[in-house]
Amino acid sequence: MLHYLDKSIIEISNVPDVQYVSQGGLSEVILDPNFNSNNKIYLSYSAKNTNNKSTLFVMSAELQDNSLVNKKIIFEAIAPRRTAVHLGAKMAFMKDGTLLLSSGDGFDHREKAQKLDNHFGKIVRINVDGSIPEDNPFVGKEGALEDIYSYGHRNMQGLVITSSGDIYEHEHGPKRWR
Repeated sequence: MLHYLDKSIIEISNVPDVQYVSQGGLSEVILDPNFNSNNKIYLSYSAKNTNNKSTLFVMSAELQDNSLVNKKIIFEAIAPRRTAVHLGAKMAFMKDGTLLLSSGDGFDHREKAQKLDNHFGKIVRINVDGSIPEDNPFVGKEGALEDIYSYGHRNMQGLVITSSGDIYEHEHGPKRWR
Protein backbone atom coordinates (compact mmCIF):
# COMPACT_ATOMS: atom_id res chain seq x y z
CA MET A 1 0.00 0.00 0.00
CA LEU A 2 1.32 3.44 -0.84
CA HIS A 3 0.82 6.48 1.35
CA TYR A 4 1.02 10.13 0.26
CA LEU A 5 2.68 12.44 2.77
CA ASP A 6 4.22 15.82 1.99
CA LYS A 7 3.99 14.95 -1.73
CA SER A 8 6.25 11.94 -1.33
CA ILE A 9 5.22 8.32 -1.62
CA ILE A 10 5.89 6.08 1.35
CA GLU A 11 5.38 2.34 1.15
CA ILE A 12 3.35 0.84 4.00
CA SER A 13 4.33 -2.70 5.00
CA ASN A 14 2.43 -5.57 6.61
CA VAL A 15 -0.77 -4.97 4.62
CA PRO A 16 -3.24 -7.87 4.22
CA ASP A 17 -3.07 -10.22 1.26
CA VAL A 18 -5.79 -9.11 -1.11
CA GLN A 19 -7.33 -10.80 -4.10
CA TYR A 20 -6.37 -8.38 -6.85
CA VAL A 21 -8.46 -9.58 -9.79
CA SER A 22 -11.44 -8.28 -11.78
CA GLN A 23 -13.10 -5.64 -9.54
CA GLY A 24 -11.37 -6.91 -6.42
CA GLY A 25 -8.38 -5.68 -4.48
CA LEU A 26 -7.78 -3.13 -1.76
CA SER A 27 -10.97 -1.08 -1.98
CA GLU A 28 -10.93 1.62 0.66
CA VAL A 29 -8.82 2.90 3.53
CA ILE A 30 -10.36 5.24 6.09
CA LEU A 31 -9.05 6.83 9.25
CA ASP A 32 -10.57 6.24 12.66
CA PRO A 33 -12.34 9.37 13.94
CA ASN A 34 -9.67 9.43 16.70
CA PHE A 35 -6.75 8.72 14.36
CA ASN A 36 -4.64 11.55 15.78
CA SER A 37 -4.57 9.81 19.16
CA ASN A 38 -4.81 6.10 18.22
CA ASN A 39 -3.27 5.81 14.67
CA LYS A 40 -6.07 3.39 13.78
CA ILE A 41 -7.18 2.78 10.18
CA TYR A 42 -9.74 0.51 8.51
CA LEU A 43 -9.27 -1.29 5.20
CA SER A 44 -11.89 -2.97 3.03
CA TYR A 45 -10.67 -5.53 0.51
CA SER A 46 -11.45 -8.72 -1.36
CA ALA A 47 -9.77 -11.98 -0.42
CA LYS A 48 -10.46 -15.71 -0.47
CA ASN A 49 -12.36 -17.14 2.49
CA THR A 50 -11.72 -20.57 4.05
CA ASN A 51 -13.81 -22.19 1.27
CA ASN A 52 -11.61 -20.57 -1.40
CA LYS A 53 -14.39 -18.22 -2.49
CA SER A 54 -13.98 -14.49 -2.96
CA THR A 55 -15.62 -12.23 -0.39
CA LEU A 56 -15.35 -8.86 1.31
CA PHE A 57 -13.26 -8.28 4.43
CA VAL A 58 -12.69 -5.30 6.73
CA MET A 59 -9.53 -5.08 8.81
CA SER A 60 -8.63 -2.63 11.55
CA ALA A 61 -4.97 -1.86 12.20
CA GLU A 62 -2.68 0.72 13.70
CA LEU A 63 -0.27 2.61 11.51
CA GLN A 64 3.16 2.69 13.23
CA ASP A 65 6.48 3.45 11.57
CA ASN A 66 5.00 2.93 8.09
CA SER A 67 3.73 -0.53 9.00
CA LEU A 68 0.35 -1.96 9.95
CA VAL A 69 0.36 -3.51 13.43
CA ASN A 70 -2.31 -4.93 15.73
CA LYS A 71 -4.24 -6.08 12.68
CA LYS A 72 -7.69 -7.57 13.25
CA ILE A 73 -10.30 -8.73 10.77
CA ILE A 74 -13.48 -7.15 12.11
CA PHE A 75 -15.82 -8.23 9.30
CA GLU A 76 -16.03 -11.06 6.77
CA ALA A 77 -19.03 -10.93 4.47
CA ILE A 78 -21.27 -13.95 4.21
CA ALA A 79 -21.37 -13.38 0.48
CA PRO A 80 -19.08 -15.94 -1.19
CA ARG A 81 -18.68 -15.63 -4.95
CA ARG A 82 -16.58 -17.34 -7.57
CA THR A 83 -14.89 -14.09 -8.62
CA ALA A 84 -14.32 -10.65 -7.11
CA VAL A 85 -17.16 -8.62 -8.63
CA HIS A 86 -19.74 -6.20 -7.22
CA LEU A 87 -18.14 -6.05 -3.78
CA GLY A 88 -19.29 -2.57 -2.77
CA ALA A 89 -16.67 -2.12 -0.01
CA LYS A 90 -17.37 1.53 0.83
CA MET A 91 -17.06 2.59 4.47
CA ALA A 92 -18.14 5.57 6.56
CA PHE A 93 -18.42 6.40 10.25
CA MET A 94 -21.73 7.36 11.78
CA LYS A 95 -21.96 10.09 14.43
CA ASP A 96 -22.19 7.44 17.17
CA GLY A 97 -18.81 5.97 16.14
CA THR A 98 -20.21 2.87 14.47
CA LEU A 99 -18.95 1.86 11.04
CA LEU A 100 -21.15 1.46 7.97
CA LEU A 101 -19.95 -0.83 5.18
CA SER A 102 -21.50 -1.48 1.80
CA SER A 103 -21.49 -5.04 0.54
CA GLY A 104 -22.39 -5.42 -3.14
CA ASP A 105 -24.78 -7.88 -4.71
CA GLY A 106 -22.08 -10.06 -6.27
CA PHE A 107 -23.78 -9.70 -9.70
CA ASP A 108 -24.68 -13.41 -10.04
CA HIS A 109 -26.34 -13.27 -6.61
CA ARG A 110 -28.42 -10.10 -6.94
CA GLU A 111 -31.69 -11.82 -5.95
CA LYS A 112 -30.11 -12.56 -2.54
CA ALA A 113 -30.07 -8.80 -1.83
CA GLN A 114 -33.71 -9.22 -0.69
CA LYS A 115 -32.86 -11.97 1.83
CA LEU A 116 -31.60 -11.25 5.34
CA ASP A 117 -29.46 -14.40 5.74
CA ASN A 118 -26.49 -13.11 3.72
CA HIS A 119 -24.51 -9.94 2.99
CA PHE A 120 -25.21 -9.65 -0.75
CA GLY A 121 -26.59 -6.14 -1.50
CA LYS A 122 -26.50 -4.89 2.09
CA ILE A 123 -25.29 -2.00 4.18
CA VAL A 124 -23.77 -3.43 7.34
CA ARG A 125 -23.33 -1.54 10.63
CA ILE A 126 -20.77 -2.72 13.16
CA ASN A 127 -18.84 -1.37 16.10
CA VAL A 128 -15.13 -0.71 15.50
CA ASP A 129 -14.24 -3.98 17.25
CA GLY A 130 -16.51 -5.93 14.89
CA SER A 131 -19.32 -6.45 17.39
CA ILE A 132 -22.92 -5.66 16.49
CA PRO A 133 -24.70 -2.55 17.81
CA GLU A 134 -27.71 -3.53 19.91
CA ASP A 135 -29.96 -1.04 18.09
CA ASN A 136 -29.42 -2.44 14.58
CA PRO A 137 -32.81 -3.00 12.91
CA PHE A 138 -32.59 -6.81 12.68
CA VAL A 139 -31.13 -7.67 16.08
CA GLY A 140 -33.16 -10.56 17.48
CA LYS A 141 -35.00 -11.25 14.22
CA GLU A 142 -34.96 -14.96 13.44
CA GLY A 143 -33.13 -15.85 10.23
CA ALA A 144 -31.55 -12.39 9.86
CA LEU A 145 -27.91 -11.39 10.16
CA GLU A 146 -27.91 -8.87 12.99
CA ASP A 147 -25.22 -6.64 11.45
CA ILE A 148 -27.50 -5.73 8.51
CA TYR A 149 -28.54 -2.08 8.57
CA SER A 150 -30.18 -1.83 5.14
CA TYR A 151 -30.87 -4.33 2.36
CA GLY A 152 -32.04 -4.66 -1.23
CA HIS A 153 -29.13 -2.80 -2.78
CA ARG A 154 -27.19 -3.47 -5.95
CA ASN A 155 -23.49 -2.60 -6.03
CA MET A 156 -22.88 0.51 -3.99
CA GLN A 157 -20.18 2.78 -5.38
CA GLY A 158 -20.32 5.59 -2.83
CA LEU A 159 -21.25 6.03 0.81
CA VAL A 160 -21.29 9.38 2.62
CA ILE A 161 -22.63 10.49 5.98
CA THR A 162 -23.23 14.22 6.34
CA SER A 163 -22.45 16.26 9.45
CA SER A 164 -26.18 16.15 10.27
CA GLY A 165 -26.13 12.33 10.13
CA ASP A 166 -27.91 11.83 6.80
CA ILE A 167 -26.69 8.77 4.89
CA TYR A 168 -26.27 8.89 1.11
CA GLU A 169 -25.21 5.99 -1.06
CA HIS A 170 -25.29 5.42 -4.78
CA GLU A 171 -25.19 2.25 -6.80
CA HIS A 172 -24.84 0.86 -10.28
CA GLY A 173 -27.87 1.61 -12.40
CA PRO A 174 -29.22 -0.37 -15.33
CA LYS A 175 -27.27 -0.20 -18.58
CA ARG A 176 -29.90 0.93 -21.05
CA TRP A 177 -29.76 3.36 -23.93
CA ARG A 178 -31.24 3.64 -27.39
